[in-house]
Amino acid sequence: MGSPFTIAVKDVCKRFPDGTLALEGVNAEVRAAEFVSLVGPSGCGKSTLLRILAGLEPISSGQVTVGGFAPGTPQARAEMAFVFQEPTLLPWRTVLHNVALPLELRGVGSQERLARAQEVLGLVGLSARAGAFPRALSGGMKMRVSIARALITQPKILLMDEPFGALDELTRQRLGDELLSIKQATGATVVFVTHNMFEAVYLSQRILVMTPHPGRVAEVLEVPVAYPRTPEFRASETYGKLVYQVLSVLEGGPAVPPKPDEVQA
Repeated sequence: MGSPFTIAVKDVCKRFPDGTLALEGVNAEVRAAEFVSLVGPSGCGKSTLLRILAGLEPISSGQVTVGGFAPGTPQARAEMAFVFQEPTLLPWRTVLHNVALPLELRGVGSQERLARAQEVLGLVGLSARAGAFPRALSGGMKMRVSIARALITQPKILLMDEPFGALDELTRQRLGDELLSIKQATGATVVFVTHNMFEAVYLSQRILVMTPHPGRVAEVLEVPVAYPRTPEFRASETYGKLVYQVLSVLEGGPAVPPKPDEVQA
């Protein structure tokens, strides 16, 4: 019987050539179809860990498997897609042809890849902008195109490195809701890097809180709220307690909210 985890990270250390120890003794597991966020301050190794999962960075020691395979192998790459902090769209290509690019690189025929591109643009709500060029899009639209491009290969695992970091709060909330809808529709496993603890609590089923120098997983917090998440969740007591837990761990405290009589007025 195989492992129940789509992603497994065991005792991983990462030391860069200049001697910097970025990650030390990192252990993490992600189940199939789970949404897990990596949260922590700048320099804690969130993006480094994500790049390791994608096979873009080698580890110094430890073990990592993605879909049962080592990162960077053809089998692991076939399982996943990566969404970077910046949309990285080709300015001379229309939205439709930007989205179709991964299938073009795989040798898929023009008719099939463009039909599939139109389909995933519908999934992110951009069917009407298929013929537009990136310069005519807002920041939020560009990120939707980037997500559509990642989805076109029908990945089982979606790795996302602070994709909403440069967007205004209202736009990032709307895109967060769309991302959850996409996750539910596709059944994808999502590993999501963010600095924003509010975003992490709203989107995730579990949160890995990391501390820096070197990066370690300090706490794994469950978000015991079923999907679909609604705006009312943000106003709930549960949401507030979970945000407090993340903040407390980041500040070196316990992942337990105080009782009302312990809070000073």
